[in-house]
Amino acid sequence: MLLSRWFRPTRRSLGGMLVLLAWFGPGPAALGSPAVLSDDLEEMRTLQRQVRAASAKAIAATVHVRIVSPRFMSQGSGVIVSEDGLVLTAAHVVGDSGRRCTLTLHDGREVQGRSLGLNMHLDCGMIRIEGTDEKFDHVELGDERELEQGDWCIALGHPNGYVKGRAPVVRLGRLQPAGWMAPFLRTDCAIISGDSGGPLINLAGEVIGIHSRIQARVSSNYHVGGSTFAAQWARMLAGRNDEQGTARLGVRGEDASPGARLNTVVAGSAADQAGLEAGDVILRFKDRQLRGWKDLVRQISEHAPGDEIELVVQRGRERLMVDVILGARE
Repeated sequence: MLLSRWFRPTRRSLGGMLVLLAWFGPGPAALGSPAVLSDDLEEMRTLQRQVRAASAKAIAATVHVRIVSPRFMSQGSGVIVSEDGLVLTAAHVVGDSGRRCTLTLHDGREVQGRSLGLNMHLDCGMIRIEGTDEKFDHVELGDERELEQGDWCIALGHPNGYVKGRAPVVRLGRLQPAGWMAPFLRTDCAIISGDSGGPLINLAGEVIGIHSRIQARVSSNYHVGGSTFAAQWARMLAGRNDEQGTARLGVRGEDASPGARLNTVVAGSAADQAGLEAGDVILRFKDRQLRGWKDLVRQISEHAPGDEIELVVQRGRERLMVDVILGARE
């Protein structure tokens, strides 16, 4: 489903909303009720207003990124997240730290920038706009962990590259289960080549992800979560290029209530060396109360190999404090 910044409610567009209701809303019997139908249409109009407001804010902050050098050529998208010109994008768009970039703003103006730090394994990258004291339109970084499967989200970018006179393209979708690709986000937003590095936003207009892995199926794509960028922020701002793999604890498990239960501890792993055992339930990871197994996976992925982490572990009736030095994922 494509929305432009000038999306207006018409009979045709409302008909499309009814199709959405058929997919996601009440069953046929409920839709037969005029009162329910009226409520559903008003809900869709509310959604439309939210999408338009969030999109307008994000359009002004979405940029096209182009890098041309003797050894590296690339183009993609990015999003400005501070008034002084910090831009988030995918690591594979910039390729390395210290590269000169040309950024095209939503109104067609070009500014120059330089890539800062990145983590190629997490696909996080940062650029700083240089050579101007302009205060830029920007969007805030949000936390995708507050969202749930099925929540609405909006993808922006420059599919197939920048087109003169065309504003960043807006597409509406929903969060899907990421499966083994957690902590990456998965959505059914229709994005293609050129969108890489562009923002995924929530209905409040906050960046909850950056487009990363574009699949053969246009409507099944992966995004680096906003919380991952937040965890990597200091490293990227300092210009650090992290080449090492993501961190590894060396466990398999499942949801507990609360926390994450360990079913398997891999011999010789960081967990094994720290004394963790099958059956342990990890309740806290540093200062964060875990909400389940995926939350543990996400927390680990936001750290680097060698980081020392304090865990709160429930073993039978005993509660333990365990220090673990994270290993490297091959």
